[in-house]
Amino acid sequence: MRTLILADRSFALREQPMLSRLEVGLAGEGVRVVQAVPEECLPAVSPTVVSPVIGYEEGMGRLTRRGRARRLAAATAAAMDVSSSLEEPWLDVVHCFGYPACDLAVEVARQTGAAVAVEVWSGETIVRARELMVARAGRAGEPPAALFAAGSAVAREIGGRAAAATLPIEVTPWGVHASPMQRPPIDLAGPVSAAVLLDGVDARAVHALLDGLGDLAARYPNLLLFFDADGAARLRGGHGVWKRAKALGILDRLSMVGSMEGHREPILHVDMLLQPEAVGAHHSLTLDAMAAGVAVVAREDALVDHLIDGRTASLVRQGTAEEWSAAIERLMKDPQRTQSLRASAREYVRELRSAMRHVESVQRGYERLAAMRAAV
Repeated sequence: MRTLILADRSFALREQPMLSRLEVGLAGEGVRVVQAVPEECLPAVSPTVVSPVIGYEEGMGRLTRRGRARRLAAATAAAMDVSSSLEEPWLDVVHCFGYPACDLAVEVARQTGAAVAVEVWSGETIVRARELMVARAGRAGEPPAALFAAGSAVAREIGGRAAAATLPIEVTPWGVHASPMQRPPIDLAGPVSAAVLLDGVDARAVHALLDGLGDLAARYPNLLLFFDADGAARLRGGHGVWKRAKALGILDRLSMVGSMEGHREPILHVDMLLQPEAVGAHHSLTLDAMAAGVAVVAREDALVDHLIDGRTASLVRQGTAEEWSAAIERLMKDPQRTQSLRASAREYVRELRSAMRHVESVQRGYERLAAMRAAV
């Protein structure tokens, strides 16, 4: 089987570790994979990718789409060492990660005879997936397609929002590798570090967390904060975070980290990972943190299956500053509670969210798409 993984700019830079794990696993199962990313992303992505990686032209509108798809198909064929002029279809699946690249993925599939897999991993992409289903309704000659949901809750939400769904839904939960190492307990006698992962959508939720951290900082001078700079920049140009932190007197404790998800190794050594926004977004960094023994404190989110209160994370339900302060302080002051949470989260990842399980679910989805294509 031959697969083109087509990632948009955001996904290529944020989720490259997850894509690399997926590609390695698929290759181990005999799937030939080529990854395509926007040309401007090649310098950042190429060193981290084990499969062949090629660039594609980003563009707006339908006028250039066919030409860009034709050039991308030719580059994919060259990377796979096959002839794009073969009469028989030579590409089986185009797997699209990132809705901005979806139209291009569909056009490549039309030109090559491949099927399309569209990854759905957040509240926003659920809405986009529904739009895709509606747009396809009644059209003839469209390539076979399926929606690959990053979790069961996402799959249920897709079905609930589109009762007359025209596309099959595959549940393909993301996975990571669990670390066998045991993290030492949080030691209040030394520095305590917390990383804050942001989607950059809900400024009010982020400010509530900052207020809670301001309360804690007054009592714990050893608390160090690392904020996701990319997510912060999406919140009113980043000024919201800086201005709030300055007003709270914690600016000297706060460091902005660029490309936090793309270059995540340093973040996997902090004591806690904090997620203030409940927007249905899945992040493999959160799973990596659980697997590495980082304690996760997150806003309760019904669309994110792997956030389970007391098992994988300490969840904040209403998102008030008082709740954030209390939830974080409990983990800081109770080493036994923290170690228990870390251990159960790591075991959850090992049992239910391994990288191999992700590969197996994606491969099953590919095989069903291949059967759909053969039936056309």
